[in-house]
Amino acid sequence: MIALTLALLLAQQSDVRSTRHNLSASGGQAVRAATLDEVCVFCHTPHGAYQSRPVWNRNLSYQDSPTLYSLYGSTTLDATVARPTGASKLCLSCHDGTLALGSLMNLDAQRPAAVTMEGGVTTMPAGRTLLSTDLRNDHPISMVPNPAADPEIRLPPPGDAIRLREGSTAGVKDSVQCTSCHDPHLATFKFLVKDNLRGAVCLTCHDKPGWLGSRHEASLAPYPAGGATTVGDLGCLACHAPHNGQSPSRLLQTSNRSQGAPFPWAEENVCFSCHQPGGTGTDPLRGRPAPDIRSQFQKPVHHPVELTTDVHQPVFTNHLPEPEPVLNDRKHVECADCHNPHRVQALPGNVYEGQKGISLSGGTVVDDAATDLHQYELCLRCHGDTFATMIPPAPTRPPGGGNKRVEFQPTNDSYHPVPGPGRNQSTFLNNVLDTPDGQLRGNDWQGNRLNRSSTVLCTDCHNNDQTADTPGSARNSPSGPKGPHGSLNTRMLRASYSTQVGSAGGPPFGAFNAGNFALCFLCHDQGRLLGQTVSRSNFFQAGGVGAGRGNLHNMHLVERTNAACHECHYNVHSNVQAANTDYRNALGTDTHLVNFAPNVRPFPGPDPYYGDRPTLPRYGRTPTNRPYCFLSCHGRDAMDGDKTVYLPPNP
Repeated sequence: MIALTLALLLAQQSDVRSTRHNLSASGGQAVRAATLDEVCVFCHTPHGAYQSRPVWNRNLSYQDSPTLYSLYGSTTLDATVARPTGASKLCLSCHDGTLALGSLMNLDAQRPAAVTMEGGVTTMPAGRTLLSTDLRNDHPISMVPNPAADPEIRLPPPGDAIRLREGSTAGVKDSVQCTSCHDPHLATFKFLVKDNLRGAVCLTCHDKPGWLGSRHEASLAPYPAGGATTVGDLGCLACHAPHNGQSPSRLLQTSNRSQGAPFPWAEENVCFSCHQPGGTGTDPLRGRPAPDIRSQFQKPVHHPVELTTDVHQPVFTNHLPEPEPVLNDRKHVECADCHNPHRVQALPGNVYEGQKGISLSGGTVVDDAATDLHQYELCLRCHGDTFATMIPPAPTRPPGGGNKRVEFQPTNDSYHPVPGPGRNQSTFLNNVLDTPDGQLRGNDWQGNRLNRSSTVLCTDCHNNDQTADTPGSARNSPSGPKGPHGSLNTRMLRASYSTQVGSAGGPPFGAFNAGNFALCFLCHDQGRLLGQTVSRSNFFQAGGVGAGRGNLHNMHLVERTNAACHECHYNVHSNVQAANTDYRNALGTDTHLVNFAPNVRPFPGPDPYYGDRPTLPRYGRTPTNRPYCFLSCHGRDAMDGDKTVYLPPNP
């Protein structure tokens, strides 16, 4: 009984009469003949056929033109895509939209070969089934796959429903043809020869390392939102369209599920199908919808993914040579520059899984089973040696600065602790980094959770402004989505940070406002950095001439000059490329990230310790190893050495 039921089911599936290929007048399809009530004749004829196999009833001579079809190509294609051959030619005689659907070779002597179609239809109507003669946005056909040249391609296993077919050489079944995946007689979805649940058809030939178990493969989120199908069940089809892809070389699907007016670019629209407000339903694995990234890219400061379309060539494939350099030398930024969609993991997992980056030495780093890619190595693809090409000029960029690979070398005198713990290992640094008594943040009583041995990420400063709700690392924030997608703050900063500097006439601000330095105070505790307590920062004076000034951060920011952090820490990444600072007896030691802004000028008189007249503001130590500044700022001259300060009284 079971065998009989299976046989009946297979017979029903193989009955072309119940498919859209039944173009007869009684077939009930939207596209059908006006009066002709035969089925097979639209493709086959026993007499006068165009070719003997499979007795084809349509004249394909128009396909002989070598320039008729535009063929698929991509930077990761290792096989040669030929002009359509084999069964693909037969399919295209309808699906390229050139030949009228009713234009047949032979009916019989009593009837003309031109069949009139219902409703004035002539050629294939517009829609996904009309491939046109431009095949650049369709899966390549009439192609002999080459697994030896591409490790992510494999041949269908013996006995699989997906099969290579006869190509240009009679009897040789070595080619990918339309009929490798489709059987025109089957009453299955899209005429597929096997169920494509979870990308089963695609994965027969495409071996994507890391796909199984990745965030997208395992997702149970409804897609589209409210639908019965999930992202994981759709598999490859959640992002890719094997026919009429909007982004041709990657066959990305059009984003007809995006809300509101679509963004004017292709790649991001695919991601925004889920990563937008209401883009997907709640995923049971995560308990929440996909992060709303689209809204981040609509903020005034964001990575400009909209500037280029179809420029990015993926570097996360196993293709050699690389389709583009890992160190980007053409200006563009796309979602796939940072994330490998086939391997990305959900937070708190690795969102850079399977990507490639640039090490501090300038070499390529590959995230694989043995190596975890550091976030800064990913950033160095654009913000490293080719920063001048990738990053537009900015009036606040430190002179000569910008190459973060150079700025974050651990051998530098001072740097923010991104590649490793910083050079400053003093107890005083601990005083201002962590707050043992904590701060009330919602219902969570917490400190900054940082100390002198901590390292930070680039995204602890450059992140969604919503993550400023928590001190310390942005990773501690319950808000999201996280990442350098967009911010309301300049420089895509997590919190506000003023780059305004003063002039010879006075300081940049009329009074102290902690909001000007909110970014700094997320990690450097404001109370301790500016307080007059024993638990102080390194910038503190007690004893000697001019004693009693105490915390010099307080004096500069609050008490007397209303200066800005940016005036003394002009490049907060590192001081290795400081163009306006002369260091004396400070090289080889921590220089506390001191490097002066252009408004800070050298002291106009001779240096009593070094006997010269410096051409740059001077910072460091005296020959007797005392802290020492020798400069002019806000129209005032200052020489701080043996606890002596030359400042005119406040007006």
